[in-house]
Amino acid sequence: MDEIESWFHNYADDIFNYLSYYTGTRDVDDLVQDTFIKAIRFQHQFKGESSEKTWLISIARRTALDHFKKQGKWLPWKDSLSQKNKLTSVSSEEVLLENEEKKELLDHIYQLPSKKQDVVLLRGIMECTSQETAQILGWRENKVNVTLHRALKDLKEAYSISERSYYDV
Repeated sequence: MDEIESWFHNYADDIFNYLSYYTGTRDVDDLVQDTFIKAIRFQHQFKGESSEKTWLISIARRTALDHFKKQGKWLPWKDSLSQKNKLTSVSSEEVLLENEEKKELLDHIYQLPSKKQDVVLLRGIMECTSQETAQILGWRENKVNVTLHRALKDLKEAYSISERSYYDV
């Protein structure tokens, strides 16, 4: 149990931030708690082949997906997009989206297909390595790198379109 307490102390903020980005809301305390409950339950399966953080993020991702499946919402970002990615509280929004440019980037990320979103969130925002991202998603590193390359190309294209639209007004 001491190991889980240490993991919670070291990684709870990372799990909270990941789930906030992944779901588009800062109201993820229950999901964080569920993640660590599952970690306690399956602690014996952690073999140290990945980092503790990587293992916990993969549990958090599956926990969020299970949560949205139960609610009949397969893709949490679809709801976020329909609400124009508004977070649940103004103060949290101010912390997470410090300026309009970050909001625009987040909007574009949420418009990507889910696989590209996963890679951008893990590699770009959570700063996981290609290897860690591959472990979390159950992919090969090459697929992570190719998907990231394609996602960044899509984001660059989306930015150029939105900039043209802005200046055409």
